[in-house]
Amino acid sequence: MYKYIMYMQFFVIYIICLPQLLFGYIDTGSFYAFLQLILATAVGAIVMFKNYIYLFLKKLFKNKK
Repeated sequence: MYKYIMYMQFFVIYIICLPQLLFGYIDTGSFYAFLQLILATAVGAIVMFKNYIYLFLKKLFKNKK
């Protein structure tokens, strides 16, 4: 699932950024939409896997006596 999300992000990068770089300009509206997509993906991944992240951090910082 994570690989699928990464492939979709790379696909969006090519659709949005590649033509702009070829013509020598960057449209700030589409660039900010791309940043918003990355932020939404990161927040969605954290929300989906928060229990696993919590368990990993709990195991990582467990007090060893």
